[in-house]
Formats: sequence, C-alpha cells, structure tokens
Amino acid sequence: MKKFLIMILAGFCATSVFGQGQAHETSLGEYIKQNKQNRHEYSIWGGGGISTLRYSSVTGSHSVGTGSLGYLGGIGYSYAVLYNWSLSAGAEYSFLQDILRIPLLADRYTTSDETSRYAYHVFVDGQDIQQRHTAAYINIPLLIKFQTNEIWLGVKWYANAGVKVGIPISGTYGTKGDISTKGWEVDASGGYTTNDPFTGMPSHGWGMHKYDSWNNKSFTFKTNVALSFETGMKWRLKQDEKWFLYAGVYVDYGLTDVRSGSDNKLFDYNDRSPEYATHSAFHSRYEDNSRPYTDKVSSFSAGIKVQLAFGSKPFTMNKPVKPEYEGLTAPQAEEIISTNVDRVIEFQKEAFESLKPVERAERDHDFIYSISGFEFNKADIQPFMVPILEEVLRLLHKYPTVRLRLSGHTDDVGNEDANEKLGLRRAEAVKEYFVLRGIGVDRFETTSSSETIPMLPNEDEAKRRVNRRVDITSTSTQ
Repeated sequence: MKKFLIMILAGFCATSVFGQGQAHETSLGEYIKQNKQNRHEYSIWGGGGISTLRYSSVTGSHSVGTGSLGYLGGIGYSYAVLYNWSLSAGAEYSFLQDILRIPLLADRYTTSDETSRYAYHVFVDGQDIQQRHTAAYINIPLLIKFQTNEIWLGVKWYANAGVKVGIPISGTYGTKGDISTKGWEVDASGGYTTNDPFTGMPSHGWGMHKYDSWNNKSFTFKTNVALSFETGMKWRLKQDEKWFLYAGVYVDYGLTDVRSGSDNKLFDYNDRSPEYATHSAFHSRYEDNSRPYTDKVSSFSAGIKVQLAFGSKPFTMNKPVKPEYEGLTAPQAEEIISTNVDRVIEFQKEAFESLKPVERAERDHDFIYSISGFEFNKADIQPFMVPILEEVLRLLHKYPTVRLRLSGHTDDVGNEDANEKLGLRRAEAVKEYFVLRGIGVDRFETTSSSETIPMLPNEDEAKRRVNRRVDITSTSTQ
C-alpha cells in the first residue's frame, strides 16, 4: 500500500515538474499554456489488462493469469481550472475476475439433518479445488488531471490521479474440483453412535462429489473505493485543436473490503439433496479453525487505456472587452491587446495604413502580415496572435514552395545590442510556432531590425507595444 502511494506521488510530481519545465524551455510556453488547454473536454475510453481481487487465503492461493484479466470503458468530462490543470469526473463500467486455487482441502464441522433428529460430524476432503469470482462495477472517477505543454508536434504528456467510487451491479462465483465426504452420527453427549463413518452413500451426501463446470451463482459485493493513477501521451488529431487521442497506462488500487460476510461453509451438507451446497470462499469460514478462508478482499486493476476526447472553448484568463473603447490611449490599447482578437487585428491594420499603403492581402504567393503586441522585453507568443498565425499557416500549407522572412522588431527602450537580440528572439518564436505545426525549418529566414523601423512613433506605451512585433513577408519560392 505504501509503495503504491509513493509510486503515484512520485510519478505525479515528476510529470508536473517535467511539464512546467517545458514552459520555460520554449518561447511558445505562454501560448501553449493559455491557448492549447480546452476549458471543456468530453471523452470516451476503453482499456483492459490485469483486473482482479487481492486477498490472502488460509488454504489456497491466487496468481495473475488469464483468470485475472478484465476490462473497463466509460465516458467523462474535464473542466480546466488552471492552464495545465483540470478536474475530471465521469461514469465507467469495469469488470474484474479472480480464481482461487486450493490444492488440498480438509474441513471439519458439525451439522444436523432437516428434522434435527440427527447430528453429524462431517469431514470434507478435496483436491484441486478452484473457485472463480467475477464482479462488475459502475465507477464514478473523481480525478485531478495535469498535462504538459507540447513536448513535440501536437503531443503532450498527461497524468491523472484521484479516487474511484465503485457501485456493484453484479457478481458471480463458481466452483470446480473433486471432494470426498464422510460423517459420523453424533449423540447428545457429542460422542459417535457408531465406530464406522457414513461413506459410499452418494444418494445421502456421503462419498465422492465432482464439480466439473463453474455453475455460476450470484454473489453480492460491497461498494468499492480505489485510488487511481494514469499517465501517458496525448495527441492532437486535427488542426482545429478540438479532437485528441490519449494512450496510456492506468493503475486502480482498492482501499476497501468488498466482502459482505463470512458465515458460511465452503461445502455445506445438504440433507435434502446428495449435492453439497457450495458457497463463496469470500463468504465462508474454514470451520476446522473457525477462520475465514480469505482476509480482506479488495480490487486491483492495471492495464492499457485508450481515450478519444473532444474539447471546446479554449481556456484563457482574459478580462472581458470594454465596450467603451475609443482611440488609442495606452490603457485602452493594453485592454485591446490582452482581450479582443478582432480589435487587435483591426488595430494592426490601422497601424499599417498609417505607415504606408500596404494591405494585408494574398496576391499569388506574396503576402504581408504583422504580429504585434509582444510584452516588454519578452518574446512569448500571446493567445491573441494566434488567428493571424493560423492564417499564415493556412497559406503555407496552400503554397508549399513559399519561403518567408520573419523580421523581429522592438520599441526604442533599451540599448541597441539587447534590442537586436530581442528582435531575433521574437522572429525565432514565430518560426518555432510554424515548425511545431509541420512546416519545414528551411522555409524561414529570421532577422532582427531592433528599434530601427518603428510602425508608429514611440510616443507612449500603446504605440510602443505595436512596434514590438514580427513582420512576415514572402521572399521567394524554392
């Protein structure tokens, strides 16, 4: 139990640290954190592997094999609460099975017939006894999900941890094996009335008994609570970033005892039938020493899981747009750049027109775009830049021979050498955006113009922010 908890904690922490590290290693970190996480995600999944019951037995053993395989499937919903963190819930069907093997059985107990006129001391001896249990649950998973930024083109690492509450919907048990029985009639003082036992009387329940098929009977399990951990990879399936495929491994470790009692005999004398009534080992006691056949019975599952997910409404923490926006004052421009994609595009178009008569237009293979609004002294791609970048990406796919020049710009704050490097970092950040989405690195040329070509006069912060940009122009065909 402690090892399992330590494994979950270590894996979850390592994944989180790895994911946070990615945000600092790439200039796309802020964009990925803010734009690639979907606020709502709906999913359907299936999986399978080892899905069994854990316990110890006083007379037998159980081991992992084909009799311990099970499966699960379900639907779920995730809600993003932070950039890389989500809360998940859903409904899941899970099937578990287990086989208990008892090589040698020697049980002793006292019973009576239907009229209670006779009491018997019963001896039950068995060989190669097997008992199979199956259980089906509807699980309610309550999980915390972490996912990294993209570690490769369209690929993330994810991890889920939490609990699953399982509601039993069905259970069965079946018994196979051979037993031999004999008995002595017992008088009121507890002594035997005869020297010889009853045996070789199968019609009366004494002799050999064969159980050749499982002959499943219903069985009642209790509610199950399990710790759950899952980790794996998440692939983006479409450019619209709404469809995703998860593939990973999972472990569910049961915490509660799912037995509902232990007051029966495994093979119980039946004076109305030559066949002995069989009971589940989970519900039975080893009468010779008055102990249950098994100790605490809990669930354990581990296997492979595949999940298809649909996401909607990208997660951002932007403030609402102020409808009273007018003009280009610094506070209002800051509000536009951080909150409203359409107005930012319009803002950039107006800035271009104020500089020279250049249109944002596609003319054969010639097009000009500008990505404005970089934060001061930073080169991180911002969410409001994505519509323009996606438009350029569409054109790059449409015209696979086009090459682009990416020219980074800064405002007039800072020294020339620092601004030269900062302008180049911004150009490289835009290039990285396209390369991560499948465009060849050899189709780009990156340069820096630092503060030498402002789009607007550097009179206030709003206009300086417009000048903190990357210009995108087509240069030639390959």
